[in-house]
Amino acid sequence: ALAGLLALAAAPCAHELGAGQLRADELCADEPPAAAPTPAAPPALHERIDALIDAAAVGPLAPACSDADFVRRIYLDLTGVIPTADQARGFFADQAADRRQQLIDRLLGSPQYARHMALTWDVMLMERRNDKSIKTPEWQAWLRKAFADNRPLDQLYRDLVATDGADDATRPAARFLLDRDLEPNLLTRDLGRVLFGMDFQCAQCHDHPLIDDYYQADYYGLYAFVLRSSLFTDAKAKKALIGEKADGEASYKSVFTGDAGDNVLPRLPKGATVAIEPYFAKAEQYVSVPAKEVRGVPKYSRRGQLAGLLRESTEFRRNLANRLWAHMFGRGLVHPVDFHYAANPPSHPELLSLLADELAKNNFDARWLLRQLALTRAYQRSCDAPQAAATSLPPAAELIAQLEARRPALVARVEELKGAIASKAAERKALAEQVAKHKAELPMLDTAVAAAREVAGKAATEQKSADETLAKKKDQSQVLADAATKAGEAVAKLPDDKVLAEAAAKIAERSKAVAAEMETATKTAADAAAKTKSTADQATAAQDAFAKAQAAMPTEQWTTLDRALIDAQRQLADANYAVAALDAQIATAKAIGDYQSKQADPASAAPAWDAVIDRWTVGVQLAPLKSLTNEQFAMSLMQATGVLSGQEAASQAAIEKSPPDALKNAAEADRPRVLADLVEQHAFDQLRGNVKAFENLYGTLQGADFQATVNQSLFFGNGGTVLGWVAAGGNRLTGRPAALDDAALTDELYVSVLTRLPTQEEKDDTAAFLKDRASDRPAAIGELVWALVSSNEFRFNH
Repeated sequence: ALAGLLALAAAPCAHELGAGQLRADELCADEPPAAAPTPAAPPALHERIDALIDAAAVGPLAPACSDADFVRRIYLDLTGVIPTADQARGFFADQAADRRQQLIDRLLGSPQYARHMALTWDVMLMERRNDKSIKTPEWQAWLRKAFADNRPLDQLYRDLVATDGADDATRPAARFLLDRDLEPNLLTRDLGRVLFGMDFQCAQCHDHPLIDDYYQADYYGLYAFVLRSSLFTDAKAKKALIGEKADGEASYKSVFTGDAGDNVLPRLPKGATVAIEPYFAKAEQYVSVPAKEVRGVPKYSRRGQLAGLLRESTEFRRNLANRLWAHMFGRGLVHPVDFHYAANPPSHPELLSLLADELAKNNFDARWLLRQLALTRAYQRSCDAPQAAATSLPPAAELIAQLEARRPALVARVEELKGAIASKAAERKALAEQVAKHKAELPMLDTAVAAAREVAGKAATEQKSADETLAKKKDQSQVLADAATKAGEAVAKLPDDKVLAEAAAKIAERSKAVAAEMETATKTAADAAAKTKSTADQATAAQDAFAKAQAAMPTEQWTTLDRALIDAQRQLADANYAVAALDAQIATAKAIGDYQSKQADPASAAPAWDAVIDRWTVGVQLAPLKSLTNEQFAMSLMQATGVLSGQEAASQAAIEKSPPDALKNAAEADRPRVLADLVEQHAFDQLRGNVKAFENLYGTLQGADFQATVNQSLFFGNGGTVLGWVAAGGNRLTGRPAALDDAALTDELYVSVLTRLPTQEEKDDTAAFLKDRASDRPAAIGELVWALVSSNEFRFNH
C-alpha cells in the first residue's frame, strides 16, 4: 500500500500550482481518483509454517506423499483409526483438487475426532495410571465432551488445576489432582512436565545436575502453588475432595551447596512471580475453616492463582503448541516434549514461537491448529527416504561457509541481551526486598489494628456503662429533688409535725447526696466518652496505617518489572535458539559434506547417508514414520478385521430400536449428527475392554524401538482375541471377500488392512498361496489377514 501511494505521488499530473506544487484535494481533479490498493490478506498459518521450514531446509525437500499414505496418516492422527476400505476407495476416486482439505475438515468434525482426542489427552495427562477417585470412563467422557465442544485448551487445563471435585458436574476434571493424591512433590513434577514441558524432578533437592537452567528455585516456585492443597475425604459423601489452607510457605536447602530459600514466592516456570497476594486477617481468611470433618476453602487460593495464570504463560503456550505438533508429526519441535531447556533447543525456534502465539491469538483452539498443521506441505510429505544416487545435493563446503558467516552476529546478540537481563534482574531484586519489607509490616499493623479495636471496644463498653449509671442517677436525683420540694411544702403546712419534719430533712439530705453522686457520674461519663473517642481515633489511625501499607505495595511496578525481566529472558532464549538452529543447519551441511566425501566407498557412504536422512527427518524435510499408539493399534486392528464396523452396526440398531432422549428430542436436521455421536460412544464403550486388553502389551508402543516382545508374539500368534477376529467366515473381513476372485480378494485385503492397493508381486504371491487351498479357502483367507495385520507395515502410519 505504501509503494502504491508513493507511485501515485510521483505520477505526472495535468494540473500544477505555482512552482509545480499540488493541492491534495485537486490532485488530478480531471481524472477519477485512483482507488487505494487493497491490503493483501496475511498468509494462512499453514503457509507461514511451510515458509519457515523451507527457509531452514538444508538440501532437498521430500515430495508430497501418495493419496494412500495421506488417507491412512490423516485418519490415524485425527480419528485414531485407519479408514475402512470403502472410505479409502472413496478418497482414491475423488478427483477434487481440494480433496485432502475436505477430508481434513470432515474428520475434524467427526465424533471419532473427539473420541481420539479424549484417549490421547487421557494418556498425556494421566499416563495410564490406575483409577482411584475418578473412574476412567467418567474422565474420558468429560474429555470427549470438551473436544466435541471444541473447548479452548487453556480452559481445559485451568479446570484440571482449579477444580476441587465438590461439584458433580465438574468433578471428572479433578482426576488430574485427586488420582495423584495431592502429593505436592508428585504434583510439582507432573505440573512442570504436562503444563510447561519441563521435568524438574531432579531439582527437588538441588539444582538439576544435568540441565543447566533447571534450578531448585524453579522447583519450589511451582511447589509453592500446590503446597497448601491436600486430599480431603468427605466421610458423609464417601468421596475424595481437594481442600486447601490459607497459609503455608515453601522453603528449601540444597543438599550439595547448602544454598537455601525461605518463604519461596510462587512462580511459574521461567514466568511470572506472584510476589504480592491479597492479605486477610486470620479471622477472615476462609470461606470454610478447615477442621477434622470440614474441608478448608480459603478466600484466596494459590492453586486457583496458578490456574488463572496459565493463559499468560509463554512456556505454557509453547508446551501446548509443541505437543500438538508432536501429535501430528511424531516428534516435537522440542523433543522429548517434556524437556524444554536451553541445551535442547527447538529444531525450528521461530516456528515454535509462531505456533504458540497463534494458538493464543486463536483462543487456544486445538481443532484450528491441528487443521493448520494438517494442511501444511510439511505434514503431507512422503516418509520414503530418497535414494542417494537420485538426490541433488548442494556443494557442502560453500554452504558451510555461508552459514558460519552468519554466526558472529547471532552470538553478539546473545551477549548484548545478557547485559540487559543482569540490569533488570538487579532492579527486580531491589524491588523484591522492598515488597518483602512491606509484607513483613502487614501482620504487625494488622495486629495493631486488632489491639486498637479491642481497646476501643472496651472503652465503648465502659462508656455505655457510665452513661447508663449517669442516666440512672439523673432519674434518682430528679425524683428525690421533687420529693424534697414536696416534703418541704408539707412541713410548711404542718410545722408542728415532728415526724414529718424529720422525714423531710432525711429526704433533703438524701437528695443532696444523690445530686453529688450524679455530679461524679457525669464526670465519669465524660471521661469515658473522651476515652472512647481517643481509642476510636487510635483504631482508625491503626486501620489507616494498615490500609496505607497495603496501598503502598508496588503491585503495578512489580508486574511491569517482572514482565520486563521475563521478556528479556525470553529474548535471550530466542537468541540462543537462533544460534542453535544455525548450528543445526551447519551440522546438516557437514553431514552432507561427510557423505559427499565418502560416496565413492559404499561401505562408508551408507551410514553417512543414513545420518543425512536422520537430520532431514528432524528438520521436517522428510516426514517421520510413526508407530501406532496402543489405542490406535487396537482400534485399527478391530477396523481392519471388521470388528469395529460390526459393533457400530449393532450399536446403531440398538439405538434406533430404543432411541435415547438426546435422539428423540433432536431437530430433524440435527438427527444424523446426534445419531453418529451416540453410535460412536456406544460402540467404543462396548469395545473398551478390547482396547484395555492391549494396554499392558502395547501401552508404550509409540516412540519405542520396534521389536515385538515374547508376550506380544504369543498374544498375536496364539491368543484367542486376535485369532478370533481373523477366524474364517462371518461378516468380518475374512468373510466378506470369500466369493471374490484372487485379484479382487487381494485388493480388498490390502486396502482394508494396509490402506493401499497391492503391488503385482503381492497379487502373485497371494494367488500362489491360494492356489492349493481351494478346499479350505476361508481358512487360508484368515491366515492372509493375520499375516497382514501382524506385519511391520500395519504397525506404522506410512
